[in-house]
Amino acid sequence: MEKYKKKVKHIFPTFVAIAILTNLIWSFLHWLLAIENDIINIKEEIWNFWIPMVLPWIPLHIWLKPKLKILTFQIRKKRLTPAQTTIEGNRSFFLFISWTIIVGFVIVSQYYLVSETGELKKISNIEEINVNEKVRFYKISDFDINFENGKSTTNIWHGKSHPYIDIYFVYPFETNAKSASIFYGNKYQKAILGKEKELNESVVQQIFYDDCLEQIDNLELASIGYFEKVENNRDHKFFLRALNFIENKSAYKCIILEPKFESYSKRNNKYIGGILFILLFGSGLFLLLLEWPGLSEHAYNKQTKYK
Repeated sequence: MEKYKKKVKHIFPTFVAIAILTNLIWSFLHWLLAIENDIINIKEEIWNFWIPMVLPWIPLHIWLKPKLKILTFQIRKKRLTPAQTTIEGNRSFFLFISWTIIVGFVIVSQYYLVSETGELKKISNIEEINVNEKVRFYKISDFDINFENGKSTTNIWHGKSHPYIDIYFVYPFETNAKSASIFYGNKYQKAILGKEKELNESVVQQIFYDDCLEQIDNLELASIGYFEKVENNRDHKFFLRALNFIENKSAYKCIILEPKFESYSKRNNKYIGGILFILLFGSGLFLLLLEWPGLSEHAYNKQTKYK
């Protein structure tokens, strides 16, 4: 137990500090450069996902990796790989687990930041969007959608274990304006699983497309809680592609509003829940894994002799 306490005291605070400081620093830069001032206009996925995927490696290698040298591992006899290679591999496993937890924490936090800082504008009709300051969220009292004049585009992509079908639908809002520039957009996604993998993709796509149309036909406009303006992200590209099929529309000048079927006040519950789960589960997993290796008293004393 004494050795376990030493491992936890020496390693765990560094892991926690890296997670919190990485998230705080990146969240501040994200807010300052993209959300508040729009200084750097790049896709949201880069801010929310790709940079958080890479960023934690820097502090982990600088501050956590050296502290993992106090960990020792029992090496079985008759192993084909050298003992030192196995030990380094096990330490790298701890580094990978740390990276995975911190990346998940930072990514979910960025989506929460974007949603939390988004302003809600309550308007009476669609036309008011063009005369008001643009915001991320809209609550519209009176609106109607022209479901007879819509278009769609399909994107089939392959995940780690199975393919996905994304279908993007756009429809013009009914408006008194001569040239409507605001569109209703909704994305439907389906994973191709089980026996569906044996079918031709075009067949699965057609079945899913028909199902989406049925859902649109049965849509009750009153069930829409609010709308989110589609910003510069991956979905925006495909919504624009669908808009290009509508005649006389300059897609890049159009605003696309995506419906949200929830209360605006509850929009962040999933992000808060995700952050808490990652922190609690991740910390618990990290502490549990520290039971596994042994402790090198020599390395520990060497690293703590000046404390």
